[in-house]
Amino acid sequence: MSPTGDAMIPGHSAFSAKAFAHHWGDMPDAVFDGRQATRWTSGQPQTPGQWFEIDLGRSVTFNQVIIDAGESRGDVPAGAVTRLSHDGQSWWDAGWLGGDGPVQVLRFPHQTARFVQVVVTDPRPDRWWSIAHLRVTVSDEFHTRSRLVERFGEPEALRLLGAYQDAWITEDDLDVLAEVGFNCLRLPIDWQVIMGLDGQLRPEGQAFGWIDWLLAEAEARGLYVILDLHGLPGGANPWHSSGRAGVNAFWRDSDCQDRAETIWRAIARRYRGRSVVAAYDLINEPLVTMGEPEQDLDVALKFDVTDRLLRAAREEDPDHIIMIAVFPDWEHCLPPWERGWTNVVYQTHHYSFPSQEHHDGMKEFVQHELTRLQDYRARWGIPVYAGEFWLGPFADLYDQWLSELNRLGISWTSWTYKVKNGPASRGPDGILNGIGWSLFYDNPNPAPDLDLDDAATIASKWSRFGTNSFRANPVMQAIYRRHASPPRSKESP
Repeated sequence: MSPTGDAMIPGHSAFSAKAFAHHWGDMPDAVFDGRQATRWTSGQPQTPGQWFEIDLGRSVTFNQVIIDAGESRGDVPAGAVTRLSHDGQSWWDAGWLGGDGPVQVLRFPHQTARFVQVVVTDPRPDRWWSIAHLRVTVSDEFHTRSRLVERFGEPEALRLLGAYQDAWITEDDLDVLAEVGFNCLRLPIDWQVIMGLDGQLRPEGQAFGWIDWLLAEAEARGLYVILDLHGLPGGANPWHSSGRAGVNAFWRDSDCQDRAETIWRAIARRYRGRSVVAAYDLINEPLVTMGEPEQDLDVALKFDVTDRLLRAAREEDPDHIIMIAVFPDWEHCLPPWERGWTNVVYQTHHYSFPSQEHHDGMKEFVQHELTRLQDYRARWGIPVYAGEFWLGPFADLYDQWLSELNRLGISWTSWTYKVKNGPASRGPDGILNGIGWSLFYDNPNPAPDLDLDDAATIASKWSRFGTNSFRANPVMQAIYRRHASPPRSKESP
């Protein structure tokens, strides 16, 4: 959703390559040397079944393969399939490459593998096959930060990230939110904003300067702010949307939990007594597994760790509301009395990607979710809050959903404020961007190449993602204007 760019996965000095053949001294490992003048080449015309393979040395998570023919511009496959493997024996297809440009890019949902193999599928008798550079990259917050530090050092990396943040959200954006009618925003924060990789809290001005600015600007406009620790040390789920793809170490790593506790203590100390802060959102989308269904012991572990963070924050700040994530669903949660919690709100996220192009299915999903919210609110005696939702391209269902939430006295925030891509585009997993993700969309400017762009180019590219470079989303803006400032319901608890 944000143009952070892709970074080459770490450890590339240990990568190795092999191929079905090579021409004289143009060896496979030349694709890793970073020089435009060197290459691997087949030395023979392209025929189906020819292959090039790299070994990453270990299983890693990534979501993009970039193949660059360099100076041999025409030596690219007319068609090729990219395959992945854990052991170099059993393979699955990740997607298809093809075209006449010298750079071929395959992007797909984040996957974990050790081996990457490209196999020619179409004959091209007039061209050899050549590769000057081959990169395997990943897009997430952790690797963006790590690659910037690796290339430029931490002070310059933080300067670049700060410039990106300064462009991404400005005073004008907060004016828009207030004008549309919102009275609260949920601010996603990655743990590395507040703490370095060494586990030490950053200096206060560095750790909290941008958050302090946002709180002051929000308060001036009558907006409350939910502080959402969206990415935790080690990853609290295995998805890039929470900061780090393919890793979920938080739940069983005591060091990661110690770091999260330190962060929440620091947040709670700093914002104790600040009325602009609506709540502390402890953990975004907590999932103990790597995607498999959680078992009872997993749920118990999740709530034990959540309880530790809650009590740490409460020791520093006894008054602010604390939000408990209902994730993946209510069956993976415990009621507040199980841990003796008070002054908590249970936060839900509502997504049905299989229904993204089926109005009847999405309508049924909306009704199901509304019923569940009411059921658990009554059964557990708790306030509930719809923190995120997405209902595909169906404007009428957004109206229905928000009207009912308001009628029932259930608070909500949308996800998210703006997205890079347009409504007709799809992600690599086939999910339609649609109208519903944002108030602004469709910024055509390129994200930076974190491996090849210099610092000035990265800063220049990121500067083009201020909201004035996006298109307004008129449908969602109109919907939110209708529902963001409703009269107070008599049914509100």
